Amino acid sequence: MKKIIPILVLISLFVASCISEQNSSQNEVIDKPCAIFIMPTQKVIDSLQKADEDSYNIVLDDNMYYLGLTRAYLDSLQISILDTVAEGNLKFKTNKNEIFEFDLSQNAWQVILFNGIDKPVKISITDYETEIKKYMK
Repeated sequence: MKKIIPILVLISLFVASCISEQNSSQNEVIDKPCAIFIMPTQKVIDSLQKADEDSYNIVLDDNMYYLGLTRAYLDSLQISILDTVAEGNLKFKTNKNEIFEFDLSQNAWQVILFNGIDKPVKISITDYETEIKKYMK
């Protein structure tokens, strides 16, 4: 387990650095069905590590595990996936031209689903299958 944690830390740092370039989607309106994976900012990662590295490693391990399962399931359903960090807002536009804004700042390690019809929802990554089936019908 201790050998896996440093690898997961490196993966999360790599993902966070790659995602910072992908945040351009925050300036656009999302109008197609998709799932958005929200990762913590580097500032949040640094503060969590400084506060309690053992707890951080456990949180990171758990979140990366469930996010990986959720991503694999969404891939199997061929649902488009976007990645971003937990800062700023996202705007969603339904097929009825309703606009919904979602604050990302308090939603690190979360997944938002948008089916293009209804208001976007944040799902529990521990019960991802049930929530995806229910919302993305």
